Amino acid sequence: MFGDLLKSWGQTKSQPYFLCSNTFKGAKIEASVWGSAEVARFNRILQPGCKYTIHRVIISPNMEYVEFRAIEHLFECHFDQKTVVEPSLPIEFPILPKHLMPFSDVAKRPNKTFVDIVGIVVHCCERECFGRYGKYREAIFMDAWGNLIAVRIWGLQLTHNSYLWSTAEGGNPIIVIATMLEKDIKFGDLNSSDYTNVAFNPAHRATRPLQDVRQKIINRAIDMAFVRRFVERRCAFVAMVLAKRDARYKK
Repeated sequence: MFGDLLKSWGQTKSQPYFLCSNTFKGAKIEASVWGSAEVARFNRILQPGCKYTIHRVIISPNMEYVEFRAIEHLFECHFDQKTVVEPSLPIEFPILPKHLMPFSDVAKRPNKTFVDIVGIVVHCCERECFGRYGKYREAIFMDAWGNLIAVRIWGLQLTHNSYLWSTAEGGNPIIVIATMLEKDIKFGDLNSSDYTNVAFNPAHRATRPLQDVRQKIINRAIDMAFVRRFVERRCAFVAMVLAKRDARYKK
């Protein structure tokens, strides 16, 4: 198989890797390594952002219903002592995946899993807030059916695209594809990660149904009062969660 290593993190006896495994569709698959010796070996070999040809890989059905998996996929793969890794030829892997997850499916995903979505940014918090990872700005994404989801933009994704995020609502809504967003059940939103890619108004087939909706928003043919109500409920919900964490409110 061909793979573009997206992310890995070290553990003692097991380690998951995220691979972009399909050159044409940009699909991601989770690979795992078991055993301290094998984890150390693959940590030396595999580097995030590099492309590899991997031989003797064990493919099996995804076991997310038995054990936590960070990526939704029909299959998963395993590396062992027989697996051989070679540097790949300079194959261009797509930055954006072909298939993106509907908002209705995002709601069903477990905590700490990663998702790829597309939506129209219909609201962006005017002020930057401070959270556990530093400064962030919260944006509200809307799909073609009017479903809304909150996304917190952190780190480099915020600083590098600060102007675009600040002008993303109002009379100039922007269609955004965001990948590798991490779900946070506690706050009911998605968070950008160090591995998130964001594309503004991209030429992607998944954006076609949103083009007509975006034009109607620009022409004020859609009443956006429901977005304001969602933001108000969202602020009240976040305030309630933060209040429960405040020692002054604990008995």
